[in-house]
Amino acid sequence: MTKTERNQTTKSGLKLYTTTDRHGKMIKVTIPEDAENPDFAFQTLSTRLLVEFNDPKVDVRYYIRKELANRGVDLNGIWIGFEAAKKLHRIL
Repeated sequence: MTKTERNQTTKSGLKLYTTTDRHGKMIKVTIPEDAENPDFAFQTLSTRLLVEFNDPKVDVRYYIRKELANRGVDLNGIWIGFEAAKKLHRIL
């Protein structure tokens, strides 16, 4: 069994762990916080939405742009205000 220990958190918020690789060599790995881990991004979405988003006719990026506008942020996540974000992300 592999023993994994959390050592610290990096400046960017990643958890830094010490563990062993499959050959038993000690290695350090970083794991993003769950909220920013792309492996978990869709876990809370309903199956119906996942099926719809998988349809190439559905513009998933529209919904991403709409959420960024609803948060009032630009393409880098910087606050620019709701109206400016709506214009930037082309949300009518």
